[in-house]
Amino acid sequence: MIHQASQSPSEGRPSITAATSVAAAYLALEGALREARSAGSETNRLECLHRAESIVLQLGIVLDGRSGGEVARRLAALYHYLESELLVLRRSPDEARLDELVELAAALRAAATMGAAA
Repeated sequence: MIHQASQSPSEGRPSITAATSVAAAYLALEGALREARSAGSETNRLECLHRAESIVLQLGIVLDGRSGGEVARRLAALYHYLESELLVLRRSPDEARLDELVELAAALRAAATMGAAA
């Protein structure tokens, strides 16, 4: 699913560090989107949205489609959706759309955190 920088030598499973990094990326994404929602100026809002776009692009880069199978394909589609929505938000502010992305980022973070704890 996610390209892992290191593996557990005894079990061949992804390390907790790699899973935690993904959870941290989702946390950063959620934070950038929340900041965009409360940004005082258009410039600050656009900077936050740009940061969120960068995070989504980085998440897409580390996705490992060969070993991730269906989960990686679904995450790739989700990242594409996020990128599209962020482009729309850069052009025209829409609080409901931004709220939806904040909720999506929070759900991704929660799922990744549970995966890192497993």
